[in-house]
Formats: sequence, C-alpha cells, structure tokens
Amino acid sequence: MVSRTEGNTDDLLIGGNVFAKGLEGKDMEKTVVTGVDIVMSHHLQETSFRKEAYKKYITEIIGNPLKASLVNKDQKE
Repeated sequence: MVSRTEGNTDDLLIGGNVFAKGLEGKDMEKTVVTGVDIVMSHHLQETSFRKEAYKKYITEIIGNPLKASLVNKDQKE
C-alpha cells in the first residue's frame, strides 16, 4: 500500500514566479490517496464483469476475427 499526495504542485516546477505578489500564504488543497502502487500508477479501474460475462465478451472480440480470417483463407484456396 502506498500513500500519495495530490494537488501539491509547486509553482517552481511549472515555471511560476516566486516573487509575484499574492503567492504568499496561498492555500492549496492537498489530497492523500492510498492504494496499491501498480494500480495507482496505471490508473486501473474495477470492472463490473463476472467470469462468465468476461469470457463471453472476450470470445466475441477475439473469436470473430479468427473465424473471419479462417473463412477468408478457405475461400481463397
């Protein structure tokens, strides 16, 4: 588990002027997000698929191009 602070961008990192008026006492909202490192790094999200629904979904996506290529191959011969 990893905790990351978000909303903590320093103006110096994006070319801000530290001598500009009005930056003193500037309150920025900081948010701490806790989660698994690899999930947070790749912005993974939970899906609503159950195992059976996922199998059906994948076979529709992967199965059809394979069948279509086999049919086209047989027609060419």
